[in-house]
Amino acid sequence: MTAVKHAFTELPTIDIRDLAGDDLARRQAVADAIGRAAREVGFFYITGHGIDPALIAGTWTDRAPSR
Repeated sequence: MTAVKHAFTELPTIDIRDLAGDDLARRQAVADAIGRAAREVGFFYITGHGIDPALIAGTWTDRAPSR
């Protein structure tokens, strides 16, 4: 299988909250979206993960400057 990379103008954003649900079709739709983004673009943003936005912001502000 060969991955085909397409030109893109924005990163795919995938809401993963349905992965924790009971609806198999919705979980499959999220998995399909992840697979498609990984194959076509190579990376993606995720939302709906439940991580506190303040914690995420802190990872950027607390890191040491790289030199």
